[in-house]
Amino acid sequence: AGYDSKGAHIYQTCPSGNYWEFLGVAIGARSQSAKTYLERHREAIPTADRESLLRMAVEALNSCCADDESLTVDNLALSVVGEGEDFHLFTPEEVAPWVEGLEARGAGAG
Repeated sequence: AGYDSKGAHIYQTCPSGNYWEFLGVAIGARSQSAKTYLERHREAIPTADRESLLRMAVEALNSCCADDESLTVDNLALSVVGEGEDFHLFTPEEVAPWVEGLEARGAGAG
């Protein structure tokens, strides 16, 4: 992921050297739920503000949790990069409000 004069970019690369640019992407085990979430919200992504994008990211990740799991400050990592904002990896304390927001909205696991 990165940011340049043309805006934000996120890429997925594969071992063959092919790469694809996305508005949002999820990879790994149980990622299909997150991909589906991102596809459903595709239209909102380009114009969303920082807070909305972070909320969408957390909700997409939450959709990947098994029924007996949930996102916590110990298993959720968030980072941002953008116009006027260098890459920043959130601390557990910065992640906590996003986890609490899920709980407040009743968005439990999966």
